[in-house]
Amino acid sequence: GGRIQCTVKSIHVYLFENSINEGNVYMLENLSVALNSGKYKPTMHEFRMFFERETRVTLVEDSSIPLYGFSFVPFVEILNETKDDRHLVDVLGVVTGKGNLIEFKKEGKPCNYVVIELENIEGGLKLRCTLWEDYAFMFLKHLEDHPSESYVVVLQFAKMKNFKGSVGVSNTTYNSKLFINANIPEIEDFQMRLKSPDSQQGIQFSQLSDHASLTLEEEFLERGVYKSIADLKEVTQNPVFVTIGTVKDIESEYNWCYRACKKCSLGLKLDGSMFYCKKCVTHYSTFVT
Repeated sequence: GGRIQCTVKSIHVYLFENSINEGNVYMLENLSVALNSGKYKPTMHEFRMFFERETRVTLVEDSSIPLYGFSFVPFVEILNETKDDRHLVDVLGVVTGKGNLIEFKKEGKPCNYVVIELENIEGGLKLRCTLWEDYAFMFLKHLEDHPSESYVVVLQFAKMKNFKGSVGVSNTTYNSKLFINANIPEIEDFQMRLKSPDSQQGIQFSQLSDHASLTLEEEFLERGVYKSIADLKEVTQNPVFVTIGTVKDIESEYNWCYRACKKCSLGLKLDGSMFYCKKCVTHYSTFVT
């Protein structure tokens, strides 16, 4: 099997949001295909797929397809990586160290993170992992509520970040999944191997030294979520994203304008012969500029 990214554009969310549930298996028909370009790609597949208005979704029974579809990247590959923004990775390891929760403010808004240290099953290789916001609180609450001799962690769809000369991983804002001592085969197998007489790894959970609060530049590079210009057009929330582009020309002769919703002034998208407002979730035949 393999993984491929599939996206429902904001203009089509209302068509499919009640038809798809995580954990189910579906047969999809009438999708569009494009090259999988850009940074922080969820998969290494050459292409990515998009739902269209004509896409058909059919629920099927197929137990041969894994629920999570992990694709773990060896620690050595991450630690030797020279370009950290190409794709997202899945990592699996036992926690051998934890720092304190770091709290600071950026532009008046509270920010929180905790640094943990993961070790692979063979021992000897350790990976820095930064958990931000809800992921940090989830990890700390699990430690408080479920005391254990060891904590085996899976971080799925993590981004690699070069922090002060060392490559580590951190969660993304929306895509990552965190599993801690979960009842899934990958973690259960890791735990069994830890208990094996052949395992040379002794679990030593240490307290990591506190990391000073990040500078604004470091925090921007560590947490910045990259989106292409095309992806930015699909955003319905108002967070801060990072993009890269080249200014080709500046229009100075005419005033800038766009097709706007008559109710909320948000830009409209052409959907067939109508214009769709993703904020009002309404189609219109006319607009204002």
